[in-house]
Amino acid sequence: MDLVFGEINMNHIPIVNNWYYNDDDSFYVEELTERYIKYVTTNPNHYCWIVYQNNAPVGKVSYEIDNQKAYIDILIRPDCRRKGLGKTIIGQVINRPEIASIKQIIASIQHTNKASINLFKSVGFDAIENEVDDDGFIDYSFYL
Repeated sequence: MDLVFGEINMNHIPIVNNWYYNDDDSFYVEELTERYIKYVTTNPNHYCWIVYQNNAPVGKVSYEIDNQKAYIDILIRPDCRRKGLGKTIIGQVINRPEIASIKQIIASIQHTNKASINLFKSVGFDAIENEVDDDGFIDYSFYL
């Protein structure tokens, strides 16, 4: 599965937000905004890409590095789910050069988002604690 990671830009806002508006499961992830894109494109510890397959956008992945930890989130285009893209994208992120010095990757997942929980567990993430935080999230961790 050939995937290409392209840096996110303002032109991606309507593309990604369309995924939110047309899918009930996507409310777990924040919408894409100009403010967010300005933040990630100017912060040297934050990485955000639109992922393409056959020149079509199929997902968005981002992570922020802080103290040898990377905090990851991922969104797959609704009609591209359950095809192995999430696993492939996470695998490629784990092998990116900026992750080489990282000891742990953390995904904060809404406790009711079973699809994301299953995705991250399938690539080796484990719950740090099984308790849900005040916002309804559970942190899952992968050690490198």
